[in-house]
Amino acid sequence: MVSQSARIPSLSRRAGDCYASTTEPEVNVRSEDGSVTLYLGVHSLASHDGSVAMFDDAQHRVTALEEERVTRDKHSVGRAPMHALAAIASEHHVDFASPELQFARPWFQGTPMRVSDERTGAERTEIVATDTPDDIHEMLARLNEPAPVQPTVLVRHHLAHALVAAWQSPYDSGVALVCDGYGDGESGSSWTFARGQVPVRLDSIPVDDSLGEMYAAVTRYLGLGTHAEGRTMALAAYADGADTFDCVAIGPEGWRVNLAPEPGTIFSPTRRAWLRHLEFRFGPPVPRSYWSATLGADASTLADDATFQRAVAVAGLAQRTLEAAVGEWLAAVSSRHPETPLVLGGGVFLNCAMNGALRRRFPGLRMFFCPLAGDAGTSIGAAIGAMASLAGRWPDRHPHLDLGLSFPDAHIEPLLRQSGVDFIDAGDELPQRVADLLRRGALVGVFHGRSEFGPRALGQRSLLALADGTATAARVNAAKQRALWRPLAPVVREADVAQFLAAPRAHSAEDLRYMIVAMSVADQFAAAHPAVTHVDGTARALAVGPSGSGGQVFLDAVLSGLAGGGAPAVLINTSLNDAAEPMVLTPKDALRYALASPLDALAIGGFLVTKRGR
Repeated sequence: MVSQSARIPSLSRRAGDCYASTTEPEVNVRSEDGSVTLYLGVHSLASHDGSVAMFDDAQHRVTALEEERVTRDKHSVGRAPMHALAAIASEHHVDFASPELQFARPWFQGTPMRVSDERTGAERTEIVATDTPDDIHEMLARLNEPAPVQPTVLVRHHLAHALVAAWQSPYDSGVALVCDGYGDGESGSSWTFARGQVPVRLDSIPVDDSLGEMYAAVTRYLGLGTHAEGRTMALAAYADGADTFDCVAIGPEGWRVNLAPEPGTIFSPTRRAWLRHLEFRFGPPVPRSYWSATLGADASTLADDATFQRAVAVAGLAQRTLEAAVGEWLAAVSSRHPETPLVLGGGVFLNCAMNGALRRRFPGLRMFFCPLAGDAGTSIGAAIGAMASLAGRWPDRHPHLDLGLSFPDAHIEPLLRQSGVDFIDAGDELPQRVADLLRRGALVGVFHGRSEFGPRALGQRSLLALADGTATAARVNAAKQRALWRPLAPVVREADVAQFLAAPRAHSAEDLRYMIVAMSVADQFAAAHPAVTHVDGTARALAVGPSGSGGQVFLDAVLSGLAGGGAPAVLINTSLNDAAEPMVLTPKDALRYALASPLDALAIGGFLVTKRGR
């Protein structure tokens, strides 16, 4: 049992709707018997990628869900995660009136900054508590639920990133590096951490030097869409050369961006400066209509297309700048903290190509790339911050990302019957039946167990196909409405990893478990499986085995079924959705997508749905 109260700075409102730090009185955030057993982290009350995370301390259970999965609105920009909150509350029977419930959320820009780092010694408040009504109260009111009993714990945005990365890592202590767009008035930070405690800030990188804003500006300039940095990363692989942006000075301690911020909103001056620079250097932006018009063309078809080649060149500059700058930062930090593991969070570390380059550059450095590095993961970080501050500990580490909602067969079967589709209850034969379909060239969707949290399809909501050639890849891209020049990822068995990686010992189990690193593949694998090998000879692989999540155990059985029939135990693995929507969440979502897409079959729960005539 922990004490009834904890020393956390309190907040009050004052003119300008800005939080102002007051004194540091004792803030009672405990019930009368001193126990908070349920921590709810809420991210993105007025931003993007809203999410809710719940730690049930009594049941040792973790649940996390993005708002987009429930609403089917990709990234849910500007929407509070009310539907995700309601879904988690419904599944777990959350009593919002309970004094045992503690809300927490990331603390965003708009608060006075007291920057703290090891060089200046200045102070900065990282975690505070407030009983001032905010968007959490508004969400609860819209759900006809009472206001929370306990004051809300607010955790600085970058601290939330650092906490989720450190919590999910295999290390008990180390240094956490955070790199994103603009976060909470900064674009980078570093922290020392020890499991169970609140991390201690080392330093901060200003927004003017934001690599995340640089990459977002390039993505916008190239006409690839909002939150589409993965497309820029894919394009960059087609580029030649070693040069970087000349306006970014990269040196032994990191980097400095030599651009004057453009006037604009508090979030966009750096991005606006980059857009101005890109137009000056490379001409008018690429129109979004260009990519729609060339959707069915592969890179070889576009080899002589001037617009495509300009896009490739700019994307290549952005990628090389990112890799060089972050590489120098890691080198400097590791030299100041030798023999210390580094855990890497914030949206920039979702760049799998950069992560692969860092692995190759620092083969002996212990690094963990957080698969929940995007802003959605800060709901988990905020909840951990609340527990660390109030209870002096963290929740147990959860190595798998099947953290979402689950749907038993008793829920799925009535839906299938009402839909009038052809299906069978395959039971234990389901993996082999799926393997047989795949061997015959079918595209098969997989809906298994709890949904994934985060951007990667890790076997819970996946689309599978043979990785035997480019024709199958073209079918998958058509089903996903994806550009043909974008790479597809392989899934292999853990036992087969050494056969496909060029340097298997260079990668950790986490690299292979989370699809977070683009790894160099062996030449023989690349020749046999061009569908899942990118033009630069890398693959963002998922390795599955009998100790993985439920969906990964299922995929391992499917791959073994393929191998038993003489086929290579390699498959295309991508997310179960089209380009306009996030990954499916519910059985209804999965069935709707399966019927509207070129899928041939859907393995859902213990059932196999097949389309007539296929």
